[in-house]
Amino acid sequence: VALVLIGVQVAVLIAVSGGSPKREAVQDQVRSLLEATTRALIHPHKDQYPIRAQCRLANPKTKQLVPFCQWSAPFCNDSTLPVDYDGPDRDVLIISRVYRNRNSVILAEDLPPNHNALYAGNHRNMIWQEIRCVLAAPIRDSRNPEAAPIGTISFDSSKPLSTVKFDTHEAKKMAEVVASLVFTLLHDL
Repeated sequence: VALVLIGVQVAVLIAVSGGSPKREAVQDQVRSLLEATTRALIHPHKDQYPIRAQCRLANPKTKQLVPFCQWSAPFCNDSTLPVDYDGPDRDVLIISRVYRNRNSVILAEDLPPNHNALYAGNHRNMIWQEIRCVLAAPIRDSRNPEAAPIGTISFDSSKPLSTVKFDTHEAKKMAEVVASLVFTLLHDL
C-alpha cells in the first residue's frame, strides 16, 4: 500500500512539473518523495523516532557523494558534507559501500555507538553522533541494473534496526523502488 501511495505521489509531482524540470523543482520533488517514504517506513511511530532521509549524487571528479537534498524529523543538527566513496572511510560508510557495489545491493545496518571514532578521513566527528542505523540504496535505472549508480538515497535514525525495522524485506524493497523513482526524476537534469 505504501509503495502505491508513493508511486501516485511521484506521478502527480512529475505531471505537475511539466516540461524540463529545474534543479530546485527536482530537489523539491525528491525531498517530498523522501518525506513520504520516511513517514511510511516508520508508520505509525512518526513522533517517536528521530529520522532522516538523504539523497546524494556522485561527483566522479572528486569521488564524493554530494548532498542533493534531505528531509528530517525533527531537524537534525548535522553537517551535510560530501561523503567520499573512494577515500579512507569507503568501507566504513554504508552509503559509500552501497554506491560502489555493482550488484544493486540494498543495505540496512546498525552502527556502533562509537561510529565517529571509526572514521579516519574527513568524516571524523562530522556525522550525526546519534545515528544508530542506516538503510541505503543506490540510485540507478531499474531497467538497466548493470548500469553504474548516479548516487544514493539513505534513511537513518537514532534508534536501532530492531526498533525501526529498516532491515525488513518490505523496507528494503521500498528503498529500491524509491531509488528507481529518484533516478527517473533526476534523469532529465
